[in-house]
Amino acid sequence: MSMYVSGVRLMDLDPYNLLRILSVYSYITPMDGMTLTLEGSSNYTMMVELAVPDASNGMSKPIRVDGRHRIVWTFRNLESIDRVELHIVKNPFGISDLTYYEYRYRDRGCLYVLKIYTNSTLISDPIIRSDSILLTIRGGGRCSEASNISIPRDLADGIFVCLLNGSMYLKPIVSKHMDEYWSYIYYPPSVYSIEILWGKPEFKLEADSQDVAIGGEVGLKGILRIHNVGLSGENVTLIVNGEPIADITVKEDGSFSYRFKPTRTGVAYIWARYSSQGLTYETERIRVTVSEYNLPSIIVITITAAALSLATIFILHKRGYISTAFLKNL
Repeated sequence: MSMYVSGVRLMDLDPYNLLRILSVYSYITPMDGMTLTLEGSSNYTMMVELAVPDASNGMSKPIRVDGRHRIVWTFRNLESIDRVELHIVKNPFGISDLTYYEYRYRDRGCLYVLKIYTNSTLISDPIIRSDSILLTIRGGGRCSEASNISIPRDLADGIFVCLLNGSMYLKPIVSKHMDEYWSYIYYPPSVYSIEILWGKPEFKLEADSQDVAIGGEVGLKGILRIHNVGLSGENVTLIVNGEPIADITVKEDGSFSYRFKPTRTGVAYIWARYSSQGLTYETERIRVTVSEYNLPSIIVITITAAALSLATIFILHKRGYISTAFLKNL
């Protein structure tokens, strides 16, 4: 096993031997202003978790325990620190060289715990609001970075979206686990801020006409956004009288459009449906009346002119101006 101490790589060193050395050193040269932090590392498939045995074995009490991933002690009299348990387990987060961060947030008397697994560096505490979380980060120089962020279900609700650097929309991979949502995102190393937003989407559909004849069209326009962030690339299903007729891709600004051409008369109820992250939303229904086919005006004019001509000939014949022989030749 290889280990790192303050950036120095120690090859083939038993971690428990190193902990024993640190324990002895903490007695010889105690430093109250310094701390010892143990943190489990990972690759894409495996990770190291830490555990502190029961206090009954006389082991020094940590000043902070961040879940199963980081333990912090004051560097003084680190008795039996070599009894810390190191467990190699499957990495469920898919992030190599991850760092674990834990933040506590109190809102309206409730305490929430925010957990972050990332191979980026958080350079300030998250800004946590009732409908969003803002992270300021620095990439580690990799081709791509990744973060897996837990958000308590009591704090968040609705669809989750992500903004990179304040403007670039990214759809996170969202999963539910017990009382948490997990939001998993990949991003380029140039990203310096990640904002995760959640809520019920703004989802609307409008028609440019509510009356149309067979052969005509109704222009449909809609919006799909969350906190004014267009859900670019998402698919919206257009439904007419309960039957899906088209899937429409949302544009960068959150808009989508479609030209509806009815094929049968009667009343058509039109609405749109959007499904994501296990949730489904629908717009209000639009009522469109579809009438019989309208003849083009040139045909109507031609038929009218022909009818008038026949009527004129008939009247002239009655008055004797046109002979029967002439009519037979028509």
